[in-house]
Amino acid sequence: MNKKDKLEVTIFEKTAKKKRFSASEFSEKRKVISLKTLLVGDLHLKSRIILPMVEEKINELDCQRVILLGDYVDAHGQNANVELYNAELDNLLNWKSKMVSKGIEVITLIGNHDAPYLIDEPKSFSIFNKKCFIETGEKLYALGLQVAYKLDDYIVSHAGFAWGQDLQEWHFNLLSSSDMGLIRALDKHVGISRGGKYWVGSPIWADYRFELKENPNPHILKQIVGHTRQSKISLDSSLIGIDTYSILAKKEYPYFEFYGNGDLLLHDNERFSTERNNLLSRYTDLLLHGGNDQLSVVKTNWGTPEIMEKIRANFHVEI
Repeated sequence: MNKKDKLEVTIFEKTAKKKRFSASEFSEKRKVISLKTLLVGDLHLKSRIILPMVEEKINELDCQRVILLGDYVDAHGQNANVELYNAELDNLLNWKSKMVSKGIEVITLIGNHDAPYLIDEPKSFSIFNKKCFIETGEKLYALGLQVAYKLDDYIVSHAGFAWGQDLQEWHFNLLSSSDMGLIRALDKHVGISRGGKYWVGSPIWADYRFELKENPNPHILKQIVGHTRQSKISLDSSLIGIDTYSILAKKEYPYFEFYGNGDLLLHDNERFSTERNNLLSRYTDLLLHGGNDQLSVVKTNWGTPEIMEKIRANFHVEI
């Protein structure tokens, strides 16, 4: 173990003494089989705006599980906004704790913007303040992150498994201090379409259009991913991108504009188990829906003037 790895273990052992989410803790609270899962794309310092809408849909649709697909931090022009980082990470931890206390399972995946804080290697898009950088890493670790989740037929991850990227058992486990070397390897494995040197990126870096689509993984055809911004969620193929909460900075008022429409994705495995229990139903589903019969798109009130006002109130404006 080198000096840097020893330092990381020390940092995370200290953090581990704090409250940390775990799968076993949740399983003690709830002993029923989940039927409905709500999946949420990249948050990028907007959890205080997005998660109330998510919670509303959880209640409305009677969901038992929610999966957040990573990239909780970083946004264009917010590298010096320490107040925003602190408020967002605290809110995210409190929201997950509240959901778990209500019997809602919350799966939190790791994204490429989260990884640098865990491995103590800041990037150009990370927060500039060193103290905030370290505290953000500690809070992300306390959140209880993992690389991937298996949702019936689907593999869910931040960016997806392209050709040559194999699933490994540790991808489905909560990350520990001993996994930081593995996370560093994922963080450095960037595909050429994202400015790296590899044909395809890792499961936290793969580009939806130029890597997952162009170089699909023949062993993992059904995937749900974030990372690459989408204008809306489409169920036309078995590779589904759900990063619909992107905003773009602009020089003139209102200084930001919406890119995605704020769609969420609902997975209902009650439909999966009852509607696909015979060969004819499976074949029909594959022909008509790309094998996505257990999925549906959930609309939100994202993209309104009220939401834009909240974004402007939280984000630093570049003029």
